[in-house]
Amino acid sequence: MKEVVIALCTPDLNRPMARRAIEAVRATDLRRAELMILDNAYDAHFHHPTVMQEMLVYASGRPVIFMDDDAVVRQTDWIDRLFDTATLAQAAVVGCVHTAPSGEINHTGMLVYSDGTTTQARESARSGQPFIYAPSVSSAVVLVMNDRGLEFDRQYEKYHHDTDIGIAAWHQGQKVACALGLEVMHVQADYASRVSDVAALFARDLERFRAKWGGYITSGLYARSELASWKPLAEAPNWDGVYNEASRAKSTDPSAAREQFASLIERCPNAWHRAGAHYHLYTLDGRREHLEKCVAENPRHLKAAELLRELDERACPERSRGATVDA
Repeated sequence: MKEVVIALCTPDLNRPMARRAIEAVRATDLRRAELMILDNAYDAHFHHPTVMQEMLVYASGRPVIFMDDDAVVRQTDWIDRLFDTATLAQAAVVGCVHTAPSGEINHTGMLVYSDGTTTQARESARSGQPFIYAPSVSSAVVLVMNDRGLEFDRQYEKYHHDTDIGIAAWHQGQKVACALGLEVMHVQADYASRVSDVAALFARDLERFRAKWGGYITSGLYARSELASWKPLAEAPNWDGVYNEASRAKSTDPSAAREQFASLIERCPNAWHRAGAHYHLYTLDGRREHLEKCVAENPRHLKAAELLRELDERACPERSRGATVDA
């Protein structure tokens, strides 16, 4: 019997996205792992939290790595990296760094605000540690140590069950960590385009989450010493909400959007959001300084860097052609 179960869930194992994810996993070191592909065949009655809990039961105490078919592993020793982090951090739940195809970091964990709302967090390493503790992590790639009494809550319809198990771990005296040495490419899937009431689903599950954990979030979660550095962020505004509101205002009230982005740049502690705000201001005003500040805040913002290069080439075409010849 293999040491760990990998449960990769997909609505159709034959779709290109799923094939890419499966082939990437099979190309890695699977000597420790039993790989199971769970094809739900776009079943309208499919319930992800239930299936994940059933996999914990099936594994009979063995650890389980859960994966979605829009996550691509690229490091051969990715399983070892998850387990190494579980050992170093003494964590019951371990996630990893998620990146876009461009290489830009999507998230390292899930931040839970004091009001119970959540967002993807992009925290970086502290004190040279190869991991960070996080309130919770995404289930797109997550290791759950299956001997700690953790369970997935089947009351959720579609969302927040992964955030829930992370908070449950902290509540039970366990820890949740992100392996900074493991990056997976996470391409957001097309679920939202197939389900008309996705926003309503998300809202219902968020209310379940807030009703269940609201008291602990305000009284106990950030009292854990491992999460102390998250407390100021948790007590601040939900910057994803502020950022998204300003982004929506671009098309309806550009002046208001400019003010909101400028305010975000001044007040937001998150460099990723500040970089995005500068980029949006460039699209509104066309001022080069916004691209420069965007790249300074987030060197992995490839679109801003590309636009800067294009501006330089237009400003000095002779130098650009000379550089090409010299190269």
